[in-house]
Amino acid sequence: MQRPKSRNNAVFDIRYHLVLVTKYRRNALSSEMREHLRMMLAETLEKWRCELIEFGGESDHIHLLFLAHPALDFSKLVNNLKTVSSRLLRSAFAKEVRPFYWKRSYGMQLLCRNCGEGIARNSEELRGEAGARPLAKTDSR
Repeated sequence: MQRPKSRNNAVFDIRYHLVLVTKYRRNALSSEMREHLRMMLAETLEKWRCELIEFGGESDHIHLLFLAHPALDFSKLVNNLKTVSSRLLRSAFAKEVRPFYWKRSYGMQLLCRNCGEGIARNSEELRGEAGARPLAKTDSR
Protein backbone atom coordinates (compact mmCIF):
# COMPACT_ATOMS: atom_id res chain seq x y z
CA MET A 1 0.00 0.00 0.00
CA GLN A 2 1.24 3.48 -0.87
CA ARG A 3 2.01 5.98 1.82
CA PRO A 4 -0.35 8.96 2.18
CA LYS A 5 0.56 12.08 0.17
CA SER A 6 1.09 15.43 1.82
CA ARG A 7 0.84 19.07 0.84
CA ASN A 8 1.51 22.22 2.87
CA ASN A 9 -0.82 21.50 5.78
CA ALA A 10 -2.58 18.25 4.93
CA VAL A 11 -1.85 14.55 4.76
CA PHE A 12 -4.27 12.64 2.55
CA ASP A 13 -4.96 9.38 0.75
CA ILE A 14 -8.07 10.07 -1.33
CA ARG A 15 -8.84 7.44 -3.96
CA TYR A 16 -11.66 7.57 -6.45
CA HIS A 17 -13.04 4.68 -8.49
CA LEU A 18 -14.60 6.13 -11.62
CA VAL A 19 -16.61 4.10 -14.14
CA LEU A 20 -17.30 5.58 -17.58
CA VAL A 21 -19.81 3.78 -19.82
CA THR A 22 -20.19 4.17 -23.58
CA LYS A 23 -23.39 5.75 -24.83
CA TYR A 24 -26.19 3.16 -25.12
CA ARG A 25 -23.66 0.72 -23.61
CA ARG A 26 -22.38 -0.03 -27.13
CA ASN A 27 -19.46 -2.43 -27.50
CA ALA A 28 -17.21 0.22 -29.02
CA LEU A 29 -13.88 -0.15 -27.18
CA SER A 30 -11.29 -2.58 -28.55
CA SER A 31 -8.27 -3.56 -26.44
CA GLU A 32 -6.11 -1.20 -28.54
CA MET A 33 -8.52 1.67 -27.86
CA ARG A 34 -8.57 0.90 -24.13
CA GLU A 35 -4.75 0.98 -24.03
CA HIS A 36 -4.79 4.32 -25.85
CA LEU A 37 -7.39 5.58 -23.36
CA ARG A 38 -5.23 4.45 -20.44
CA MET A 39 -2.29 6.54 -21.67
CA MET A 40 -4.46 9.60 -22.47
CA LEU A 41 -6.28 9.50 -19.15
CA ALA A 42 -3.06 9.02 -17.15
CA GLU A 43 -1.62 12.16 -18.79
CA THR A 44 -4.82 14.12 -18.19
CA LEU A 45 -4.95 13.05 -14.54
CA GLU A 46 -1.34 14.19 -14.05
CA LYS A 47 -2.32 17.65 -15.32
CA TRP A 48 -5.00 17.69 -12.59
CA ARG A 49 -2.40 16.69 -9.93
CA CYS A 50 -3.86 13.18 -9.69
CA GLU A 51 -2.22 9.78 -10.12
CA LEU A 52 -3.69 6.82 -12.00
CA ILE A 53 -3.31 3.69 -9.84
CA GLU A 54 -5.29 1.11 -11.84
CA PHE A 55 -7.10 1.04 -15.16
CA GLY A 56 -9.38 -1.65 -16.53
CA GLY A 57 -12.41 -2.14 -18.68
CA GLU A 58 -14.30 -4.03 -21.31
CA SER A 59 -15.79 -3.18 -24.68
CA ASP A 60 -18.57 -1.02 -23.21
CA HIS A 61 -17.02 0.63 -20.13
CA ILE A 62 -13.76 1.54 -18.38
CA HIS A 63 -12.70 1.76 -14.73
CA LEU A 64 -10.18 4.19 -13.30
CA LEU A 65 -8.80 4.04 -9.77
CA PHE A 66 -6.86 7.20 -9.03
CA LEU A 67 -5.31 9.13 -6.18
CA ALA A 68 -6.54 12.72 -5.86
CA HIS A 69 -5.71 15.78 -3.81
CA PRO A 70 -8.19 17.35 -1.34
CA ALA A 71 -8.89 20.48 -3.41
CA LEU A 72 -10.02 18.51 -6.48
CA ASP A 73 -13.22 19.70 -8.16
CA PHE A 74 -14.44 16.21 -9.08
CA SER A 75 -17.27 17.19 -11.45
CA LYS A 76 -14.94 19.42 -13.51
CA LEU A 77 -12.34 16.66 -13.66
CA VAL A 78 -14.88 14.09 -14.90
CA ASN A 79 -16.20 16.52 -17.50
CA ASN A 80 -12.62 17.14 -18.70
CA LEU A 81 -11.76 13.43 -18.78
CA LYS A 82 -14.85 12.60 -20.82
CA THR A 83 -14.39 15.52 -23.25
CA VAL A 84 -10.68 14.97 -23.86
CA SER A 85 -10.90 11.20 -24.14
CA SER A 86 -13.84 11.12 -26.57
CA ARG A 87 -12.30 13.83 -28.77
CA LEU A 88 -8.87 12.20 -28.90
CA LEU A 89 -10.34 8.72 -29.34
CA ARG A 90 -12.43 9.88 -32.29
CA SER A 91 -9.38 11.45 -33.93
CA ALA A 92 -7.03 8.49 -33.27
CA PHE A 93 -9.54 5.81 -34.33
CA ALA A 94 -11.60 7.74 -36.89
CA LYS A 95 -12.60 4.69 -38.95
CA GLU A 96 -13.61 2.52 -35.99
CA VAL A 97 -15.59 5.02 -33.90
CA ARG A 98 -16.85 7.92 -35.94
CA PRO A 99 -19.54 9.01 -33.46
CA PHE A 100 -18.08 8.06 -30.06
CA TYR A 101 -19.62 9.45 -26.88
CA TRP A 102 -19.66 8.61 -23.20
CA LYS A 103 -22.97 8.18 -21.42
CA ARG A 104 -24.09 11.38 -19.64
CA SER A 105 -23.93 9.75 -16.22
CA TYR A 106 -21.01 8.06 -14.53
CA GLY A 107 -20.38 5.82 -11.56
CA MET A 108 -18.13 7.03 -8.78
CA GLN A 109 -17.01 5.44 -5.55
CA LEU A 110 -14.76 6.96 -2.93
CA LEU A 111 -12.54 4.20 -1.54
CA CYS A 112 -11.29 3.95 2.01
CA ARG A 113 -7.62 3.35 2.75
CA ASN A 114 -8.16 -0.39 3.32
CA CYS A 115 -10.19 -1.02 0.13
CA GLY A 116 -7.47 -1.44 -2.50
CA GLU A 117 -9.14 -4.13 -4.64
CA GLY A 118 -12.04 -1.88 -5.70
CA ILE A 119 -11.75 -2.22 -9.47
CA ALA A 120 -11.80 -6.01 -9.67
CA ARG A 121 -14.59 -6.31 -7.09
CA ASN A 122 -16.86 -3.73 -8.74
CA SER A 123 -16.19 -5.08 -12.23
CA GLU A 124 -17.66 -8.39 -11.07
CA GLU A 125 -20.63 -6.56 -9.53
CA LEU A 126 -21.30 -4.71 -12.81
CA ARG A 127 -21.60 -8.05 -14.59
CA GLY A 128 -24.08 -9.26 -11.94
CA GLU A 129 -27.84 -9.10 -12.08
CA ALA A 130 -29.43 -6.60 -14.45
CA GLY A 131 -31.38 -4.98 -11.63
CA ALA A 132 -28.37 -4.59 -9.34
CA ARG A 133 -26.96 -1.11 -8.80
CA PRO A 134 -23.38 -1.60 -7.57
CA LEU A 135 -22.34 2.06 -7.91
CA ALA A 136 -24.21 5.27 -7.25
CA LYS A 137 -25.06 7.01 -10.51
CA THR A 138 -24.40 10.73 -10.64
CA ASP A 139 -25.49 13.07 -13.40
CA SER A 140 -22.45 14.85 -14.84
CA ARG A 141 -24.26 17.93 -16.14
